[in-house]
Amino acid sequence: MLAKAIESSPENSFNYYNMGLQLFSRGKYRESIEYFDKTIEKLNGRQVSYLPFCYSFKSSCYCSLGQHNEAVEQAKE
Repeated sequence: MLAKAIESSPENSFNYYNMGLQLFSRGKYRESIEYFDKTIEKLNGRQVSYLPFCYSFKSSCYCSLGQHNEAVEQAKE
């Protein structure tokens, strides 16, 4: 459903965020990071309630992948 939502509304950052969460919950960390990056890109500097969570989940993804320096950088964001 999320893939269809993204296809029909490609500028909706919340759909990308939710896809990132789904992938994260399945342990697909690299793919999850891609969707969190897309979320941030689509937001284009706008502040929304889920933006801090996006960085937090990205940090957790990097930590799970053993990329601790990148995890710290994302956590700082």
